[in-house]
Amino acid sequence: MKIIRDTIHGDIMLDEAEISIIDTKEFQRLRRIKQLGLSYLTYPSANHTRFEHSLGTMYIMDKICRNLGLDDDVRKLMRLVALVHDLGHCPLSHTSEEVLIKFFGKKHEDLTIYKIKNSELKDIINKHYDLSLLLNILEGHHPMSKLISGTIDCDRLDYILRDSYHTGVAYGIIDLNRILNNVELHNDEVIFNVKSLSAIEGFLIARYLMNASVYYHHTTRIAERMLLKAIEINIEDKRLSLEDLIKFDDIDLFSFLRNSNKESRNLVQYIDSRKLYKRALIYKFNELNDEQIRSILSVRNNHKAWKRIEIEIAEDLKLDECDVLLDIPRLLDEKILIKINIGKEITEIENISSIALSLTTSMKNLWFVALYTKKEHIDRVKKINLFNYISS
Repeated sequence: MKIIRDTIHGDIMLDEAEISIIDTKEFQRLRRIKQLGLSYLTYPSANHTRFEHSLGTMYIMDKICRNLGLDDDVRKLMRLVALVHDLGHCPLSHTSEEVLIKFFGKKHEDLTIYKIKNSELKDIINKHYDLSLLLNILEGHHPMSKLISGTIDCDRLDYILRDSYHTGVAYGIIDLNRILNNVELHNDEVIFNVKSLSAIEGFLIARYLMNASVYYHHTTRIAERMLLKAIEINIEDKRLSLEDLIKFDDIDLFSFLRNSNKESRNLVQYIDSRKLYKRALIYKFNELNDEQIRSILSVRNNHKAWKRIEIEIAEDLKLDECDVLLDIPRLLDEKILIKINIGKEITEIENISSIALSLTTSMKNLWFVALYTKKEHIDRVKKINLFNYISS
């Protein structure tokens, strides 16, 4: 038995099997993967990693399983599910997720499964647990999957608390114990007792505010788009592969890009010295009509169209291709799937909470499409009509 002292949760107990997993090179790599990517350029203390987040997620999973009265074998398996759930993250976590999807059709969840199946982790897990069941849960094919991948789950509960603490913002303060103490299982479905309604509403508000102030912060988005452009150039030129991204940590990626071609090297040097591009144009969700939103989202899902727009704008303005960066974040339109036991029946949270109902719309309103460029080019870029290029 070993004890690790965690900033957020205090002492976290580890058994022999968990220690053997943590000691693998695949898990130790998470020490060198920043949880919030380039957010440290906006919030200087946001240097926490996927390593401690994974431990924290396991800690919360343990508390939920105990509160649900699950037997020790199930509880230990779910602890391990939580511990390994982020093994597939590529450098800078969600920052690199866009290129995974865009170029390789993969998400970090897919790469987690890949890493488990193709490393010593497979044998270690097989020695102590049912590997096929663990993979089934991670892939989302089991009722217990919702505890690690749902609207309110162990993963999100930990990162809201952890990200809030390390960025120094006060928006992520949630009543964790109230939520965990009111988790229930009903017909193999995870639900929450109505006693936790206010705490869950607090969590949903915290999630919204963290998106608004941290995850979608414009400075971070600009830096991420610059880095993604550097990565994309190397993928297109066949210098950077999926296998590289799976293997690399943050240090490896920056070292590679600093020694890459001129365009990539320049972009990373700008990031290193924090000489970031500026926002020249922005269109927000509530400023756009349905047709415009559909057109923008179709570009987001079409890498060739995305690149064409950047090139055409740069050419028309007599700029270099890397001088104009288009940013289309993911639309935050997921439905809040939380069921509440109100005594006589079980109902969706939106049926009894006006806060939950309004937050679905509020999350959408955080979405935008923007153009970034060097400071000296702002006046030229801001004059263009982006939709002329989107519709061409």
